[in-house]
Amino acid sequence: MRGVWLLALVAACGSSAPPAACVNTPPEKSTVRALATTAAAYGRQFVVDCVGDGLLGAAPETCAALSAMTPGLHRDSWQANYLNFDDASDPEHGGLLDEQTYVTLMLGDPSAYKGRALLAAYELDGDAGALATFRQTFLPAWLDKQLPSAALGLGASVRFGASATPDDARDVTLDATGAFAQAATLAAGADGRLGTADDVVTWRWNGHSPLHTAVLADALAAYQRLTSDGAVVAPLDAAGRFLVGLQRSDGAWAYAIAPAGAPPDALTTAVTAMALASLGRAPLPHASDFAAAAARATAWLQSAPLDSVGAGAAIALFLDAGDTAAASRVADALLARMTTPAGCGFGDHGFAGDAHALGGIAGGGAVTFQSPWPTTYAVAALLRLAAATGQSRYRDAADLAVAWLADKIERARAPGDVASVQDLRGGVAAVADGGWWGLVPEGYEPDATSDNLPHRVLAWVPDPSTSLDQRPQSWLERETGTDEERILAGRVRADPYFAHISYDNPWSGGPDGVVPVDLGHVSPGINPLTSDDAALALFDYLQLR
Repeated sequence: MRGVWLLALVAACGSSAPPAACVNTPPEKSTVRALATTAAAYGRQFVVDCVGDGLLGAAPETCAALSAMTPGLHRDSWQANYLNFDDASDPEHGGLLDEQTYVTLMLGDPSAYKGRALLAAYELDGDAGALATFRQTFLPAWLDKQLPSAALGLGASVRFGASATPDDARDVTLDATGAFAQAATLAAGADGRLGTADDVVTWRWNGHSPLHTAVLADALAAYQRLTSDGAVVAPLDAAGRFLVGLQRSDGAWAYAIAPAGAPPDALTTAVTAMALASLGRAPLPHASDFAAAAARATAWLQSAPLDSVGAGAAIALFLDAGDTAAASRVADALLARMTTPAGCGFGDHGFAGDAHALGGIAGGGAVTFQSPWPTTYAVAALLRLAAATGQSRYRDAADLAVAWLADKIERARAPGDVASVQDLRGGVAAVADGGWWGLVPEGYEPDATSDNLPHRVLAWVPDPSTSLDQRPQSWLERETGTDEERILAGRVRADPYFAHISYDNPWSGGPDGVVPVDLGHVSPGINPLTSDDAALALFDYLQLR
């Protein structure tokens, strides 16, 4: 059931008369606290948990190595069976319909954000259970995966791959002391089934980014600040030195470690610099080096292109430097991408009549797709900027962003669906809360007039000639007695909203990319990371609003 504040906010935003303010009723903190707790708990179901009661586990022989990791996400796997990934033996994606025998797992932000949400709950109101869960599930697993790792048998020298196949001209070999083992694959052994003793874990070194180490270091720095635990001082210092070693001469970071000489990336630079700024404030041997590296990056960000996801981190860095003018410039550019009510003095009013779009932040330019990712850092940054400048538009924007997240969470819970996924133990597990579209969707596409996915779905579903048997029954559907095509059609028929958050499902290697060829190539989708983005934004709101 929606909170009273959300109903009032949407009513005010949907009014055709210009409101006295962009937000008439600020969110009630009790509602936000409940949503933050729900979002954090939802995301934690998707980590490999060998000691708790998590949704995902693995065979005892492999579980310890994979603990606190979460299945990675690729474009062709955003569907209810989120374990489908780019298996080289399945280039045409037919395996999207099969029981999975090959899974990619990640550490980095999917794990760091889940752990950071627990620390935010502890910081907010002394939730001792949240701190205990962090210490049990995340802290030891992260420390075990820092290089060099005796627990995993991994040394410090790493060849980072520019692609999935070795390339002597583009790969980079360096001393990675302080970095984390970021990616692994879990493959079935000779018996062809996951969850048995002969499963094979392989550590992967392609696609690694400074961002992956940065977000883990930032979470560990928050833990050290809250607990003064001396056990993380040396790991934090090592992580910081690794990141400083990857900084470009211009102060930026490239997204990828390999190939060498990759171009600078605004998101990676902002998030990595924010982490180093945190390390610079910690009692570490090289704290001054970390602070200096963050300052160099902040200078580079002055002229960097706007990245919606990293904008909040950039704003935070400018505020740390006392540069409210630069912070305001980035914030105003970000707010220009936010859908706001007609009559509001900032934002884009193109979709002001769509209550689900209000508060959403688009990618910019012709991109209208709204993602929860920008809120991860932007809610806190906007509230800090409002306090520093006295400008109410930044507070109003934070209110709208939180309302956008709340709308998505509460709508996901409304149908009462119980989604199932394949776990790593060879079976099927039910996901608590959320539904077949997860708890927070990968995004919301307000535009249904272009020839895009929601436009086609909204045309197909009411058409009586549309077949709901275009996709072969998947292994997961057989195991659970469900039919995703009919679930999709039924939900869209009852509420067009679900057409705006669904995904292309290229089970047959669909020829037209993300625009589906028929309804059989559309699917619900779960991305667990988006609930972590939401949880962090909601906890920040509670702390700073």
